[in-house]
Amino acid sequence: MAVITPLTRVDLPWVAEILDRPGLDETLFAAHLAPRHLRLDQAAFILGNHFEDTAYLSYLHVSNEMRRSGLASQLVAAFIEAARSAKLRRVLVSGETGKAPGYIQPGIEIPHESGALELLHGFGFKELAKAYAMSIELKDAPTLSENEEWKVRLATDADRAALLEAIANSVPGEWEQFFTTALTISESQIIIAIDGERIGGYCHTRGDRFGPIGVLPDFRRGGLGTLVAIAALYEMRARGAKWARFTWSDAENLSFYQRIGFKTERCFQRMELLL
Repeated sequence: MAVITPLTRVDLPWVAEILDRPGLDETLFAAHLAPRHLRLDQAAFILGNHFEDTAYLSYLHVSNEMRRSGLASQLVAAFIEAARSAKLRRVLVSGETGKAPGYIQPGIEIPHESGALELLHGFGFKELAKAYAMSIELKDAPTLSENEEWKVRLATDADRAALLEAIANSVPGEWEQFFTTALTISESQIIIAIDGERIGGYCHTRGDRFGPIGVLPDFRRGGLGTLVAIAALYEMRARGAKWARFTWSDAENLSFYQRIGFKTERCFQRMELLL
């Protein structure tokens, strides 16, 4: 049986190459996150951490030549055991809306990762709702309409307090920290809809990445989300992007994105194991 050891910062280059994420953020390997990311030589690795009572299995990789050798089962078993030892309540693949720390993709891609799906079923994982990756070619973005009530513009550092308050009142989980970080990164862009000092909606973009997007509960179902989303697409196109993409939409939000012109690219199965 191969020896399982924790991933370290020394492993960043080869993990980043496999994930096709140059400059992979070292915070993925923060020492305070447990269960730790695990590795089997450079043939396989598993990424995950925990928050509150839940372990999040973010990504599992086994090199092509080592598949069907039992390495994946060994890694998953070790991850589950680490979660049990930490007295956690469940394991999620890869998380839930607004709470998926360190996720690489929302779940098991179907039908392409059917082997991983079968593997996790064998450990007792149950299927949750699906998640969807979507994209739009920006030349096909809908026309941006004027709005008399809301001014749509880029956020500035002066909007920080109002923006973080709006986020705290509109989405669950870890997005407050995400936007706090985004406000300090020059290439990040956050579109806000503001009326006086009141922010009603917001959307983050960076490169060809679209979202997350949010609207405060009091202003939903009135078209504000569509206004903010289209404004964000226009801003992306103005900066030279050709496409807008995101990796996670729950099924109940598909129709919203489809109305704007997004199309589904990939489908993922989210999973849960109760410990």
